[in-house]
This record gives sequence, structure tokens and C-alpha cells, in this order.
Amino acid sequence: TEVITLLRDQYGLSALTAVPPSGKTASSSVFFVDLENGARVVAKGSSWYAGFVPDSARVLENVYEILEKVNSRGIPLQRALRTRKGNFCTLHEGIPWVVLEYKEGAPFSGRQIEYSSAGEALGLFHAAGLSYIKDETAALSLVQSIPMEKPYEESRAMYEDIRMALLGEHECTEGESCGKVKESLP
Repeated sequence: TEVITLLRDQYGLSALTAVPPSGKTASSSVFFVDLENGARVVAKGSSWYAGFVPDSARVLENVYEILEKVNSRGIPLQRALRTRKGNFCTLHEGIPWVVLEYKEGAPFSGRQIEYSSAGEALGLFHAAGLSYIKDETAALSLVQSIPMEKPYEESRAMYEDIRMALLGEHECTEGESCGKVKESLP
């Protein structure tokens, strides 16, 4: 398939199969890819970016560069593989593609523990991201170069009220996770 050819030509990977776990969505094409060496990766073509964001490959390159920096600060994130040219992204038929590590896991089930874990992870992620921005002068412009994937103007209007509620005293069953979020808020 085209995905197998893309991985060979751009990433130097020998793939056996490329199967879409959920097929094409409105924003991307995703494939689980089994490699000849027994490993599995995820190939993702972000068609939404190509249709909405000028210079979409550069923008996604910035996203994965930031994630790599946050990962190096101890936050275990799914890593993007580099192409033969050393980039995270490549263009194929005008669509930016990235190949990611495959991480074993279970689908979201809506259990409380999953929300708690997500809150804790988000707090840690934001703290590492804030540290990155403070430590590296070029980081802020890199972050600001990334457009919102899904606009959320209503959320922006409510942010100050939400921020004050989060920072203020409130009853919380997830104190440790809530504390991590508080620490990460500007």
C-alpha cells in the first residue's frame, strides 16, 4: 500500500502490513503498521492540517519538536520517529505524515481512575512545558507558531473564571492531581 511505500522511502522502515484501526476520520488517516523486525508503529496522515494550516508540515514539525523536548524532561510521551532526512514529518500528496511509536494500551472506558490519571498527566505535561518555555528563549515562539487544532473561543472567554476556580480553595477528591494542575497554571 501507499503507507508501506511511504515508510520505506521516507523513514527507511520495512513494513509488512498497514491496517487502519478506525479508518479515515475527518482530520486524519491512521494506520497500525507491523514492521519486518517485529516492532509496530503508528503512521498518521493529518489531512485536517493540510486543508487548514498553511505550511502544515512545518507546523507539525514544531509540534513534535516540542513534544521531544518535553519528553526529554521526564514526561513519557509517544515519540515520533525521524525521517531519513532527520525530520519528524514528511509530505505525501500534500498531506503531512508522521510515524509514531506504538504504545500498548486499552481504549478509554470512562472510569474515574482514567480521569484522575489524565489530570495528573496533564499537570505534569504542562509543568514540563512551562519549564521548557522558561529555560529556552526560542521555545515560546515555537509554541506560538502552532495554531489551535480545534478552535475554542468560548473556552477562552471562560478561562479566567475557570482559572480562578481551579486556583481557589475548593473541595476536591483528587488533591494530588489538582495540585499538579494548579502548579502548572500561569
